[in-house]
Amino acid sequence: MAKQKKEIFDFAILGGCITSVTLGYLLQKAGKKVLLVEQQSIGIETTGRYYTILSEQPEFIKINNYKPPASDPARTPFDYLQKGLEFILATSKKYNIRCDLRHVPDRALPFAGQQIPGPVHLFNPFKYIIALAEIVANNGGVVMDKSRVLKVEKCNDTYTVHTSRGKALAKNIIYSPRSSRILSLGLKLVIPYQTYSLMAKLANIYPESVFRNTKHNLLTHIIQADKSTTLVEVQGADYKVIKGKDDRRQFKILEDYLMNNFEVQCLMVRWSSVYYKSPDGGLLTGPLETPGSYVVAGYNYSHPSIGTMAAMYFTQQLFEKESLQATGLAGTSMQE
Repeated sequence: MAKQKKEIFDFAILGGCITSVTLGYLLQKAGKKVLLVEQQSIGIETTGRYYTILSEQPEFIKINNYKPPASDPARTPFDYLQKGLEFILATSKKYNIRCDLRHVPDRALPFAGQQIPGPVHLFNPFKYIIALAEIVANNGGVVMDKSRVLKVEKCNDTYTVHTSRGKALAKNIIYSPRSSRILSLGLKLVIPYQTYSLMAKLANIYPESVFRNTKHNLLTHIIQADKSTTLVEVQGADYKVIKGKDDRRQFKILEDYLMNNFEVQCLMVRWSSVYYKSPDGGLLTGPLETPGSYVVAGYNYSHPSIGTMAAMYFTQQLFEKESLQATGLAGTSMQE
């Protein structure tokens, strides 16, 4: 009997966060064979420890129609939030994904002890990411959760991914695990750094000079100021990721700074982003050691809209690099 030829995937995505699953969806939409490997159960164990609140942020985007100038440092996170949210809502509607976009009573923010006044919309990232992974699996992709990546080997133009559930072959590898797994996999060509941000609504108007003169090692932007409130984003220093380090303390630093120095009306949304540097200190934005091996810069587990937008941005970059614009994906994914 002839030996059956083993399937070769176009892309093996290692990691099951919101960025990874969105990447799998976009690549499949472009006609690529996708393998998604995740050590935990996709969903509740891969969307982060922070319940994502998407109420006042979209409301402030749509109602106030605020557009930071291109030179404003707030422009980038603003765009990430808006476009990522638009994609999530459009995809949820297209596939009838029920994400619990609903009104609920006051909800306490983790680690802050502060409650958000009035009803808020809670987006359930667990249901969204599970549904999106099912879409990938139901359209020809392979989703392997509860499967630990042991090592990755390359022979000629093909990668062999060794997992706790067997081996798989792929033409391209995309690394998008937790930053600690980046370290565990021995990718010495990348050094992960993490940044922490928190957005809050202050009960009073505060001049910009108050933030500029702060003695804290924090970067604070005034996003919006009206007659009675100031909307701010506070960002902590970037930290080199250390395996096993608990990042709750970094969010607590931001929360304490706001609560101790200002009259806070409500804490709105928080997010944590990982980016990568090469050993020489330069930002890593392209392939690693050889063509076909990539790291998703912009991985985010505590804010699905940012992670989603990172996946869209990376996919477009990837297709432009590989001259795959003919797939019709690049530049069109926002309209889904």
